[in-house]
Amino acid sequence: MRKLVLLLFILLTCTLAYSQNPGTTGSFGFFHTHEGRTLMPGRWDFGANLNFWTKLGEYLGEAPPDFSAANYWLVAGNVSASYGIINNLDATLALRVYQDTHHQENNKPGDLFLTIKGGSFNFERGHFTGALWTTLRFPTGKVHNYPLAEYASGAVEYGFSGGISYYYNPYLPGQGIGLHFNLGWWNHNEKGSEVDIVDGTTRTATVNSQELKMNLAIGIPTGLFQFRMEMFGGIYTTIPDPFVYSAEDYAFLTPSIRYSPYNWMSVDLGVDIRISPDDRQRTTGVPDFSNVLDLPKNYPPWKAQLGVQFSLLPAGVREQYGGAADNIQIRRRLNFYEKVMEEKAKAAKLEKEIEELRKVRENADLEIEKLREELE
Repeated sequence: MRKLVLLLFILLTCTLAYSQNPGTTGSFGFFHTHEGRTLMPGRWDFGANLNFWTKLGEYLGEAPPDFSAANYWLVAGNVSASYGIINNLDATLALRVYQDTHHQENNKPGDLFLTIKGGSFNFERGHFTGALWTTLRFPTGKVHNYPLAEYASGAVEYGFSGGISYYYNPYLPGQGIGLHFNLGWWNHNEKGSEVDIVDGTTRTATVNSQELKMNLAIGIPTGLFQFRMEMFGGIYTTIPDPFVYSAEDYAFLTPSIRYSPYNWMSVDLGVDIRISPDDRQRTTGVPDFSNVLDLPKNYPPWKAQLGVQFSLLPAGVREQYGGAADNIQIRRRLNFYEKVMEEKAKAAKLEKEIEELRKVRENADLEIEKLREELE
């Protein structure tokens, strides 16, 4: 399994994103992938996400007389708010409002995420944009270390990431093809903490497990729709304790579509498709329902993703720019080129003055030469 996941990472790197939990990405981004852009100062973005997987949990072998099959659900819901603080800097606060844990109770609410992102660093005439960000995960949920989902240690987790985006249309990034790559490191920070087990007990973590995470995404706009594709995954650089349920490396492919009926609203629909193997090599010594029920060993084979985003521009922007965020980008570009033309005109005027001074100097040199001849 590890060799296959390593191969997938090599493919990611060669084709030219840090994996975020769906619904907590915020700023400009996809379900899992950040773009290199940041929100303009004063802009608010609000988002909501629901992701789920379900399967009929049939009994393996001969079922007990009192067993009745039931649908197995894995559901999580998130809300987020992003704010443009200053140029090149925004922040996102996201809350997992609900999470199936398959312990004795669900998380209502779950964990809290805070992301500080510096970005919109343009180069190559705006075709490329870079960003750096850091994310903190606060364990506000009651239960952690639940199966079939990303590992939540129950400690304050944190990570650092960087990303680069290519925009075919640098003036209207959302109106042209965009390519996005993220790379990040995540520390679960659980050493010495008590980690929850499904049977209601806890165990003390002996290591701080760490992950290397990568994402690759592409967006292709066609009018009101944007067709999207993401590929993301994680490899543990420091393997967690054997009682951790989500201790396997993983990789997913996420096709999705975004519908934007208004400048201030968009709706996303997609599905995560697991492309890493369905096996378990590291988790041992804990209750394992997949031994008796026809359920996955690590991550589910698919997970549906639903999302909606709303944008609120700063006061006065609607009247000044027509209310569309893209209009703001156009105006900023126009202001930039107007300044370039002003500087060019100043340079031309200065060049003319320099030419006149050069002629004056040439005349002065001729007069000096004549005077020298007369003196001789």
